[in-house]
Amino acid sequence: MPKPGIYYSDYLAVDELTNMQQLESTKHNLDAPDEHLFIIIHQAYELWFKQLLFDLDRMMTLAKQEQFDDADVLKAVGLVDRMNTIDDLLVQQVDVLDTMTPLDFMDFRNLLVPASGFQSWQFRLFETRLGLKHHSTGFMAALEPRHKKVLEEAQNAPTLFDLLNKWLGRTPFLQKDGFDFWQHYRKAVETMVKEEEQLVLSNPHLTEDEKQLEAAKVRETGQSFEVLFDENQHQKLQEAGAWRLDYNALKAALFIMLYRDEPLLNAPFKLMDGLIQLDQTMNLWRQRHMQMAQRMIGQKISTGGMSGGSQAYLAKTIQTGLAFKDFAALSTFLLPRKNLPPLPENIRKTLGFNY
Repeated sequence: MPKPGIYYSDYLAVDELTNMQQLESTKHNLDAPDEHLFIIIHQAYELWFKQLLFDLDRMMTLAKQEQFDDADVLKAVGLVDRMNTIDDLLVQQVDVLDTMTPLDFMDFRNLLVPASGFQSWQFRLFETRLGLKHHSTGFMAALEPRHKKVLEEAQNAPTLFDLLNKWLGRTPFLQKDGFDFWQHYRKAVETMVKEEEQLVLSNPHLTEDEKQLEAAKVRETGQSFEVLFDENQHQKLQEAGAWRLDYNALKAALFIMLYRDEPLLNAPFKLMDGLIQLDQTMNLWRQRHMQMAQRMIGQKISTGGMSGGSQAYLAKTIQTGLAFKDFAALSTFLLPRKNLPPLPENIRKTLGFNY
């Protein structure tokens, strides 16, 4: 007798899944049908957080190898693209929750005390493993010991940011076969600053005072490049929290951004660009979630017992919750393609596909 095939509902545990919506309002004989939607939405969030963590773990396994080769970098790019798509979906789910009015929420809100979205340990874990530094650990007090332990372990383990920082620090093309990229890049910066200053000084629509003011701003921008040429200055800024990337990693990341069109550097560029986008999409979700919470409860004490609770956390991380802000900040140091130092032929061949 042939073995029966897998049944859809059994494979996905649909019966168990669809019986996990235990309404507190039903237990208290209250009529609050929108609690069903509230539970479904948040259960869906937690499932997506689980997928984000699963894919992030896969990505970190690739990045922690001694050789993070181009094939694995491409796999990582695909994973980041998926994370961004999931984050887009998380934002859209808030629109569904917004179909519940504040009065509908009030029908069952007090039954949820002291549970709160502030206790979403999976989302905190995702932030932590990416590399977000939680300077305030107040949210830990809201967690059960088993979840607190997971987060504490993650806070003491290497993050994706740490792994990429080490990987970028191994980039070999900055000084190779007698070619010192930074010497040529510095000259290109000086040329660009002079050209921009001359454009300002020759602008017929500016007064003399305006010309001098704008020219001074151009020179000030030029001075900001010194962090790339002075390791001691970079170290001071890193200690002050202005930069997180190590000196060599910072320069390697910029090199990749400047020469992104070279075949071997295209995937690393897409990886960094995807992580910049991930920071942005996560912030968009935080912002949208905070707006929804403000609409639902205004300035009321959260169900977790804190004034503003998760709203305050979300508001703070919108300002500080960028694990890969260094990648985004590198735009300051980009040069027009016409000003880029040409790479020696031997390095271009190394960075290209040759048949």
